[in-house]
Amino acid sequence: MTPNIFLVALALVALALSTTQVFSDATGSFGVDYIEYADNMDETWVINVDPLPETVELRVSGETEANSDIVSIYKASCTSSGTIETGTSTQVGESLSGDIMSVNVSVDLDQTYNCVYVNFQTNDSFSSYDGFEVEYCTDDTCTDDDSHIVALVLALVAVVAVGGALIYAGLKCGICDGKHSIME
Repeated sequence: MTPNIFLVALALVALALSTTQVFSDATGSFGVDYIEYADNMDETWVINVDPLPETVELRVSGETEANSDIVSIYKASCTSSGTIETGTSTQVGESLSGDIMSVNVSVDLDQTYNCVYVNFQTNDSFSSYDGFEVEYCTDDTCTDDDSHIVALVLALVAVVAVGGALIYAGLKCGICDGKHSIME
């Protein structure tokens, strides 16, 4: 019984250490908070990164209306002023549409692609939504959310406590002597 409890505890520790860490703190953000907006709205937010190479982490959150509102993320070559150079864009992943709760996107930049831009478009003049935001950070400024590690450490403590209680109960009731009655 004892070795199994410790194997479970070790497995929980290994899981805590290997769990993918989640982007949590943004160094910048863009957002629109219109309740209703005009037909054919088209907004582009550019994130220029210097120096390179760098990875930009984006968290897209909020709510859009399916099939009417489209959020697309691109990497491109940009001038130092943030102007996107024509013909240099490459889309990253699929366009997002519909109810977006929270989507994390990682974009690797290099000398060819030195900026990320997010484009938001609507094709429906009667749309409404609750708000939309893109948060971002880079390799050097991203921090990780350690809440999953705290939760697993608490689970580990619980497993060890239960294991200790079972061992104590087993010794107290005589299981180790081959007796199985709690009364003895």
